[in-house]
Amino acid sequence: MPLVTIVGSGRVGTEIAKHILINDLADVVLIDIDPNKVRGEALDLTHMVAMLGIDRDVKPSTDYRDMSGSDVVVISAGIPRSPGMTREQLIYSNAGIVYNICKSISEYCPKAVVIIVTNPVDALTFIAWKATGFERERVMGFGSMLDSARMRSVIAKKLGVRVSKVSALVMGEHGEAMVCMFRYSYVDGTPVIALLSSEDMEEIRRTVRGLGAEIIRLRGYSSTHAPGVGVAMLVRAVLRDEKRVYPVTAILDGEYGYRGIPLAVPAVIGRRGIEKIIELELTDDERKELEQAAKKIVETIKQALPPELCADIALA
Repeated sequence: MPLVTIVGSGRVGTEIAKHILINDLADVVLIDIDPNKVRGEALDLTHMVAMLGIDRDVKPSTDYRDMSGSDVVVISAGIPRSPGMTREQLIYSNAGIVYNICKSISEYCPKAVVIIVTNPVDALTFIAWKATGFERERVMGFGSMLDSARMRSVIAKKLGVRVSKVSALVMGEHGEAMVCMFRYSYVDGTPVIALLSSEDMEEIRRTVRGLGAEIIRLRGYSSTHAPGVGVAMLVRAVLRDEKRVYPVTAILDGEYGYRGIPLAVPAVIGRRGIEKIIELELTDDERKELEQAAKKIVETIKQALPPELCADIALA
């Protein structure tokens, strides 16, 4: 029976658990430092699956030993982003949290695939890789998948077409340095660059970059519904060895000219985690944008880690 552990029973963690259970993907262990909160969330989720007639177990815990045997561990624990705060500012509080969680992952489920959701997700993916000591293929970050969905939605509304007809890709960083890949975004097979003016594309780029902050401004906390669905899609791809292509934060080892750097790139996701990184041909402008994203991520990493843990990083 497949088992998924979610560390962090906040809004995002419980939303992820909900979609894993609704889709009958795995039993769930929900871990949190707050014993009452995690038990309450687990009870509610248990009643949800009972209502649906789905035979899945939800176990609440405050003990990392209960993650033993997990096929996938999702980390959503940490301090959430507040209005007016950048994702990068979270590195000071969340680096230590993620590092300690990952040490427990390496001890209790050394064969698991790890998915990082906590922000700043790109830098924390690097920290998770270092802390677990896992192969780079088994550590990935969720972020650009959300940005790509946002870009897809904005393009669909701009062109007045169904979102199901649109595919979109965001690479680089989950933040202000994200790279909206218009040349690799399509409407029913037609490249969007043939349908949008340069002014339209700049407007879309600006809108997509600001949507996370806009959601926080409007309701007081960050995205939950979309990450819940998106992370569950990644979990499904791993557990069912789907070999689906999704944009995720991956530790590069020569791809796109970078080594030891976490960057959001399209990748094949399967049972071993990141089965293959897809290298797209880039224009000079796209490569410059990707370089800016890499530099920003490296700068964030170096704020949180001692120099010896950053020795593997090599910018293009």
